[in-house]
Amino acid sequence: KQGALLDVPRKKGVELVNYKTLLYTNPNIDLGLAASVFQKAVRSGNEILSLQMIFLLLSRFPYYAWRRMAVIASEDIGPADNQIAVLISALYNSWVLSRAKNSEYTGRPLVAHATIALCRSGKNRENDHATWLVGNQIEQNEKIEIPDVALDMHVAAGRRMGRGLEHFINEAARLT
Repeated sequence: KQGALLDVPRKKGVELVNYKTLLYTNPNIDLGLAASVFQKAVRSGNEILSLQMIFLLLSRFPYYAWRRMAVIASEDIGPADNQIAVLISALYNSWVLSRAKNSEYTGRPLVAHATIALCRSGKNRENDHATWLVGNQIEQNEKIEIPDVALDMHVAAGRRMGRGLEHFINEAARLT
């Protein structure tokens, strides 16, 4: 499944435990540091540093580089630019198609396009904050309050309450 954006292929013969030891992109910058610097540079709009880090990642771990861009599009940009995730996906798909014709193709222009777009996009971390908040609530089995309007003719509880079409039209189907 090497074409999926969030799938990072593993090298054959490399055990997962040992995979981390192979994650060096430069003698002084390991994968974790390069990914962290890349994300912070995107957050601050530093295009040059972002490009330096993503090109380091791209040189050894191209699928991981694309995955990081997809994650950053949701974590750090989200609703500030709802089209950025679509752009990243489209550029990734172009990169995959280009590499299918030429496995040596680096795709730097496509990666630069994606990186510069990430840097120039507005930033908003609401998606990430919501994920943490709601995820923690679910994990802690916190009670979820069901609004009364959801108890309509389409669910057993609403039918037991005698709610029919009139309730649905006047309450449950109302747009606000």
